[in-house]
This record gives sequence, structure tokens and C-alpha cells, in this order.
Amino acid sequence: LEGALITAMRQGHWILLDEINLAPVEVLERLVGLFDDRRLSLGNAHGETVFYAEGFSLFAAMNPPNDVGKRHLPVALTSRFTEFYVSDCSDFEDLVVLSMKRMFGVDRQNDRGCGKAERAMGQDVAEFYLTCRELAACGDLLDGTGKKIRFSLRSLSRMLDFASGISRYITVGLSGQRRALYEGAILAFGTPLTAECRHRIIGLAREK
Repeated sequence: LEGALITAMRQGHWILLDEINLAPVEVLERLVGLFDDRRLSLGNAHGETVFYAEGFSLFAAMNPPNDVGKRHLPVALTSRFTEFYVSDCSDFEDLVVLSMKRMFGVDRQNDRGCGKAERAMGQDVAEFYLTCRELAACGDLLDGTGKKIRFSLRSLSRMLDFASGISRYITVGLSGQRRALYEGAILAFGTPLTAECRHRIIGLAREK
């Protein structure tokens, strides 16, 4: 069966290979031929070779190779890409915008009815997240196995998605949304921690 890559080649579409450094080495080696010869041999009964159509572009994304299963890409492959490294977001104002967008669907103060109270909530979320990151980086927060934990934008997104989803079921208005954010904070940041560390997160969430 032809997969998404062959379909994109035939139709001249863009395709993104996510977590590319989780792929087997044999698969990655075959991609090198795609860059060099503009084609892939399917290896089917007909021995068909597919050339990519005009407009075809291949993008790839990966996390650093410092986690289980993730590895460095072969130099023969990386040399054929243009590489961009995107660091984790730690800018306060960017985090405020992200929080407001996920909770209220707005980008900035006074956009479609978003006022000072909503922005203050976004600021509290950003401060909470940055404090949790700092505590984790210092080794003050440990997971259930006693190991140092790491928080990222994935943790924040999990918190905001949960809060956005349940806020309508708690109470109406900003008080309900703040309660939803509190529950989301405990879920995303407190759940993986030891009991002692979890109490620190609960206290921090209550302050905000």
C-alpha cells in the first residue's frame, strides 16, 4: 500500500515527517536517494519508481536525541536538510499571549472583548509556569521515582487544554475559569510528582 509520502510525491504536496529520529536507520537511508535522484523505488512486484512532482517539499521535525529511542540522524541525511533549532519558549509576554489564546481564543488585551481581568489571568499562568520550570531545573521537584523532573510547553499546553475544556462545567465567569486553571495545574504539574513536591505545586497554584 502506498503511504502518505508516495501520495505527496505523486501529487506535488508538502509533507511533514514528525519525530523523524525515531525512524529505523533503513528508512532514513532510503530518504537520501529521494533527495539525490528526485525519486524512490517502491520495491513492489512491478519494480516501479516514483519521481516527485513539482511543488513537492519534505519537512521533518524532531526532539533532541537525549530521550529513549531518539537518536542522531545520519550525517548523509542531515546534510540534505536546512536545519533550524527552536528553543523552548520562556519569554514572559509570549507565555501570556499563549495562555490567553488557549483559554479565551484571543491574542492580546482588548481583542474581541478580552480585558484586564483576562490578561491578569494570563500573567498568573505565565508566572506559575516559569516558577515550576525554575523549581524543576534546580532539582527541587522530583517525580514518583525520585528523579529530577522537567517541565516544558507540553506541560503548560496540557494544563490549558484541560482548563479550557472543563471551565464551562464549573461555574460561569472568570471565577470558574480560575478554578479550572487550578485543577489543570494540579493535573499537568502535580500528578507526576512525589507527595511532598505535589504539595508545593498545590500551594503555588493556590497563590495564583
